[in-house]
Amino acid sequence: MTRNYKLFLVGRTSNGKSSTGNSILSSKPFSLNSEEIVVKSGKANQYDVTLVDGYGIGDSVKDLKGDMKRLIYNIEKVFNENLNNCFSALLLVIPLYVRYTHQESESVRVVKSIFGQNVFEKCGIIVMTYGDMFPPPTRCTSFDTWCKEQKGDIRKLLSECNNRYVLFDNKTCDKNIQKVQVDKLMTEVIKINQEYNDRDFENASTQRNALKGLDADNNSQSSEDVRRPLFEPGSYGDGSVLI
Repeated sequence: MTRNYKLFLVGRTSNGKSSTGNSILSSKPFSLNSEEIVVKSGKANQYDVTLVDGYGIGDSVKDLKGDMKRLIYNIEKVFNENLNNCFSALLLVIPLYVRYTHQESESVRVVKSIFGQNVFEKCGIIVMTYGDMFPPPTRCTSFDTWCKEQKGDIRKLLSECNNRYVLFDNKTCDKNIQKVQVDKLMTEVIKINQEYNDRDFENASTQRNALKGLDADNNSQSSEDVRRPLFEPGSYGDGSVLI
């Protein structure tokens, strides 16, 4: 029986989750900036996959408590009803062109609170989007070398995922690039030995319940630093992704 790989896309709005899902399936079943969790099945090259495109995690500044309750309710429903209480990999989508800011770090914290503190170690894969911007004109290097050079919080996150990471160009029309990047992703998925299952999800229930009661005042940091340029000459700054 052919295995169906279940992939759960998470990340902040505008990071490229829906576009990445469309690239994986080589079609456009996902609408950009959807406010609903969408589940689609299809082929990732030769592999059978089911993709979950969740709306933005860690986006809300206003009424975070209400949004979080709705988010968690819908994730629990999808996990139980659409994924049969398991998935193969959690794909954290991060854009290559922005700094790893407080908001990005907060979204990682939220994901861990929903799925468990060890979810990235167990089955996390970092998908960096805007691959059309790599490599930068001032440097000539491989993406793998570039990732190994990163410092601060992003380096910790890459290590936590056991260096499972891929670069996606969701704009390219080059069929070879499209195929190769999906093959690289599925290679990382297949490396994961154990699926995330109902026991893992149940173990995180206490954290999810606590997250539902979040006080919005504790997460009221200004959103003005959400999108800052990735490259600032001569500055690496702890916690930054820097081309």
